[in-house]
Parts: sequence; structure tokens; C-alpha cells
Amino acid sequence: MKEKLVVESKGSVIGLIINTIVTSFIVVKILNNFIDSDYTVAVIPIIAIYFIYKYIFDKTVIKIHDDKIDITIIKAIPKKEDTYSYILNNISAIKLVQTSNFIYGKKVIVIYDKKGDNDEIYVNVRYYQLVQLEKYLNEKCQIKTDLIG
Repeated sequence: MKEKLVVESKGSVIGLIINTIVTSFIVVKILNNFIDSDYTVAVIPIIAIYFIYKYIFDKTVIKIHDDKIDITIIKAIPKKEDTYSYILNNISAIKLVQTSNFIYGKKVIVIYDKKGDNDEIYVNVRYYQLVQLEKYLNEKCQIKTDLIG
């Protein structure tokens, strides 16, 4: 396979804003019970810095190349990198699932191998990227791929 596909995604700006506002509100409310309210406002920049740092450095990279698929999930806090690698010939099917369990949902890639085993990998990608992956895997790699959600 000479062609390749690379999908790279980071967190959303809307998620960054929601997380910062909601977390700041909750933390300030809790701290107001214990500390003078003038001092609790000082934690808001710390919370904002934390979420901005995660926003900049957390990412998911999915590469399809050289007859294999590599999924790398990079987390900033705690610093962690998980890499999953599969040979395309050993994959019988793939499900790309967008759940709606939380405010903006989770995306899961379920990979079924020819032995009947499966792996669930939670990824941080956009829906249009799941559509792009489905099309590429079905057409170029001839792997049965279903997009759910």
C-alpha cells in the first residue's frame, strides 16, 4: 500500500471554554465555604492555565500506512503516550462509534481481529474525521468499517 492517511486531532475550543468555566465555578463555590472570597478568585487563572496546557498538548494521531494502522494518544497531564498498532491484514472489521454519554460525547474505535478478539480505544477526534476514516478503510483498505452515532 503506497497511499497513506494521517488524522490528527486536538481538543475543541468549546470544550476548553466549558471545562474552564464550569470547573472554575465549582472550585470557587467550594473554596468560598472555607476561605475569604477575595482569595478564591485567584484560582481561576490556575484552572485556566491547566486546561489551556491540556488543550495545547493533548492530541490523537491515527496513521494508516505500510499495511498497518497506528493510533497514538498523547496526554499532557499526567504525561503519557499510548500507542496501538495493528496490521491491516489481521483486522476483520472496525466500528467507529460516537457516544453521547457526556456533554460533547466520546469517540471510540473498536477493532475486531480475525481471531474474534476486539480492542476499544477512546480517541479525541472530530466526527468528520471518523467519516474520513470510514471512507478510507472501506474503499482503500477493504476493511468492513461501520460508523455509528
